[in-house]
Amino acid sequence: MTLTLSPDVEKALAEAAVNLGKTPDELAEEIFRERYMMPQEAPEQRRARIDALMGSMAHLGPSHLLEDRAEDRAREERRW
Repeated sequence: MTLTLSPDVEKALAEAAVNLGKTPDELAEEIFRERYMMPQEAPEQRRARIDALMGSMAHLGPSHLLEDRAEDRAREERRW
């Protein structure tokens, strides 16, 4: 595959590659890999990540929403 870059993008890529000690091709491939290729993770890593996310979101459950709504209603009643 050949990509045609605009002169400003080509210049920025070349400068960044020099700063990182890479060729522009190496840097471009690295950037595409990071951006468009999902890393493969073991099922146990995925489960641990999901469990951690669910645990951090536990306080956002329906009961919490109801409490917030009750506080909103009480605030509205105090206004009148």
